[in-house]
Amino acid sequence: MGKNQDSSSQAATQTAPWPKALAKACEGAHGLAALSLAAGLYLTWWGAFHEAGRLYLHLLSSAIPYSGQASCLARTAGLCLGAALAYLLFRTPRDAAKLRRALPWFLGAQLLITVAFWYSIVGLRSPYAAVGLHLLASATVAPAATLWLVRLSRYPIRHVYLALLLCFGSYAVFSGLVFSCGLSLASPFVYGSVQAVFFASAVLLLRRSERLHDPLESTPRGAPTVSDQKGPAPLIAHLMLFGIVLGMTHALTAGFSHGASAELPILAGLLLAVVAFAISYLRKRSTDDVWPKIRAVAYPLAITGFLLLPVMREISAIPLSLTECALAYYNMLFALGCIVVIKNTDLVGTEVCAWGLFWKNLGMVAGSTAGFLLSGVLTSSSSAFSFASTAAFLALTAGAFWVGNAKTISKIWGLRRESTPRYHFDQVVHKKCELLREQHLLTARETEVLELLARGRRVEQITGDLGISIATTRTHVRNLYTKLDAHCAADIDALIRGIKIADADLD
Repeated sequence: MGKNQDSSSQAATQTAPWPKALAKACEGAHGLAALSLAAGLYLTWWGAFHEAGRLYLHLLSSAIPYSGQASCLARTAGLCLGAALAYLLFRTPRDAAKLRRALPWFLGAQLLITVAFWYSIVGLRSPYAAVGLHLLASATVAPAATLWLVRLSRYPIRHVYLALLLCFGSYAVFSGLVFSCGLSLASPFVYGSVQAVFFASAVLLLRRSERLHDPLESTPRGAPTVSDQKGPAPLIAHLMLFGIVLGMTHALTAGFSHGASAELPILAGLLLAVVAFAISYLRKRSTDDVWPKIRAVAYPLAITGFLLLPVMREISAIPLSLTECALAYYNMLFALGCIVVIKNTDLVGTEVCAWGLFWKNLGMVAGSTAGFLLSGVLTSSSSAFSFASTAAFLALTAGAFWVGNAKTISKIWGLRRESTPRYHFDQVVHKKCELLREQHLLTARETEVLELLARGRRVEQITGDLGISIATTRTHVRNLYTKLDAHCAADIDALIRGIKIADADLD
């Protein structure tokens, strides 16, 4: 009888309607939902910034070669520059904490740069100043994107899938709202005001997400340090080669697609990418390995979009949608790949994300530059385009099939040695602290402090690890003593040791 009830309840769970299943998956992740929606609004602001540069620079200086496309190059070059600085300056856990504290300054700088950008267009009417400000704005986006990915890595992988879908899905919806209302063709004052609304909404939701303390995964590791190993050559080649082809394709499509004619295909490409990602990762047997998806979806989309470029002038919607879909889907896979590497290695999260952003956007800078310089030749000469198509096919093939899989990358780049006593001890401590969190209703931050205390970290060290003030750390310790009925560190240690965990219960 009990078995029948269990099997029937299990079948009901498996056949639960999609809204109920989604609600159950999002349970305890309200802060993640706010964070993902804030990221979608932030992407909408940045996308509007980019489109404004593309449209208004083309109107301001149509006589200057590549004036409209310069906005595309400034975006990727700025991301590359910002990622390089983040990689060099924020490679240790203590530096990562400094980056979290510096985020308000980055957001404030972006607001000032946005104002200066519109003044350079309306007041100064200087395309060179506008391109420079666009590059600066993109440079400040890289650290913000790095922090977002690092924070997502603390959530269960199923929640990460939903977060990426919510982020890019809301970006597509809000961008569609801007397009459908014709705001991109409005006056600079109206378009700039719309940008300000999206930016302010993103900041407010970000602050809201910080107040909602979701139960986060505490990564079972000791004190992570900067990896002495260099990034694996196959992964660098993959990021560079895909970046070059996607950057060249974007540059060639941007050369003869402006204004309202390009907005609907771009929106369709974004929505297709979101749907493709949902189909790829929301199935029951889906895994977090990104390489099969790159080969099965991103690879053919990128090649097909490039091969359809010659008919861009006659049938512009189809190749533009495909290339935008390939770029958006690849960006979602890139974000997921960074998070998987953070979860599977002992590398610092900011190091992984900044490193990946640098190489990917360096490839896009090279591809965009080549696309701008060769656009006239490639669109007028069939032999030149045949040669470029062959090169693009070979580049994408090498980038997609040279890298083996996520496990191979982890092995050659900082894989945790699961057989070491230290790793086993960290897993046991993590599991015990999670049990205490459930029993004594500890907050996520208190659980982090408890785990660090159980590992022998002192108050001053915990302050540096978590990037908080020493007064805040002491407050959390006092709250722990109260909730756990402890009077000193020895009581905490005895409580931890008294919990028995079987090896079968470890992840």
